Amino acid sequence: DEIDIIKLQEIISEYAEKRTDDKAKISSYVSKFYEEYLNSKDEIYCNIQAIDEVINGFRKGQYVIVASRPSVGKTTILLNLAYNFAKEGKKVVIFTLEQSVYELIHRLVNIAAGKKVTQEAEIAYYLNELENYNIFIYENIYSLNEMYITLLKYHRDADVVLVDYAQLFMLQNKYTNIVHEYSVISNSLRRIAKDLNVLLIVASQLNREVERRADPKPRLSDIRESGAFEQDADIVILLHKQNIAKDKAKLFFNIAKNRNGRTEEIELIFDLPAFKIYNN
Repeated sequence: DEIDIIKLQEIISEYAEKRTDDKAKISSYVSKFYEEYLNSKDEIYCNIQAIDEVINGFRKGQYVIVASRPSVGKTTILLNLAYNFAKEGKKVVIFTLEQSVYELIHRLVNIAAGKKVTQEAEIAYYLNELENYNIFIYENIYSLNEMYITLLKYHRDADVVLVDYAQLFMLQNKYTNIVHEYSVISNSLRRIAKDLNVLLIVASQLNREVERRADPKPRLSDIRESGAFEQDADIVILLHKQNIAKDKAKLFFNIAKNRNGRTEEIELIFDLPAFKIYNN
């Protein structure tokens, strides 16, 4: 009717006026460009030399995927990174959707010791070390909203958040298309990394096609059910391993995507009983 037309004309007239948003002008970003980006000292090193040399330090706000088939080393990599980050004074928050808190703590004890620890006195010694670090572990949080609220409420000052693993999240809205569901999960994880300015490292499953090929080396297209993880992530790391002894394996750490740097496959040593990762 006539009133709607008048309102519409007012809106058009308002937005037709020439306006300038000075906050969006490039000049408003220049000082922060030097301070917060170009000369930033916010790099987060994992102290595994081969990884640090290629990635040249992780950064807060990055969304990183670590993907493999089961029992290859996703959780082990995440825990080694968590331990090394915490040892350097970073605040680390872990969300475990598969294993219990106690299983992760036991692995962290072995990682801290650099060997399989069985004696109670030794376990107590390394538990005491771990208690001095800023490591927080949550289990059975399967909702992205609950994870976001937990971080917002208790850990706004977190440096690193690790999630094991992405495909176990459950969404409030159910989708008939699993690819779309995983796309929503991946997009939400990316937003959490940016909104909270944390380094977010997320484990992800690879599909079974890897095991059916003659060449077991995983590809980006093998990330289970979704290209969204590959598309959204700043860095994608694909893992596969080769046992070289009863208690030792080569872990191939393939940086297959690196938005701000080079890609390269790194060969690491995986001490199986200790769950410890070393430079080769």
